[in-house]
Amino acid sequence: MADRRPQFRFEVVAGPTAATVVLVTATAYATLAGLPVAVGLYAAQILSAIYGLLGSSRLISMNSMMMLAVLTGAELGSVAPNVDPEGRLIATVTLTALVVAFSSG
Repeated sequence: MADRRPQFRFEVVAGPTAATVVLVTATAYATLAGLPVAVGLYAAQILSAIYGLLGSSRLISMNSMMMLAVLTGAELGSVAPNVDPEGRLIATVTLTALVVAFSSG
């Protein structure tokens, strides 16, 4: 078995660097979608944990897509224009559940 200590040094640097990028990006996308910043933080953590358990590629890049956040926020804003942030969060969770239900067949 090969010595992995030289690789470990790079992984220690890569982990916090990737976490910083993902957290900043997730909070920005939550803001673009008109949701509280905490939603972006939870989404980043939950998706990373799910991929860590189920993913099979070391080289995949997981991130949100800005255009999807903007479109979701715009659509939710047009469906329920005078809703407080908590109501918008409920609408987002409902939309997510419907997308997952229809995607999984």
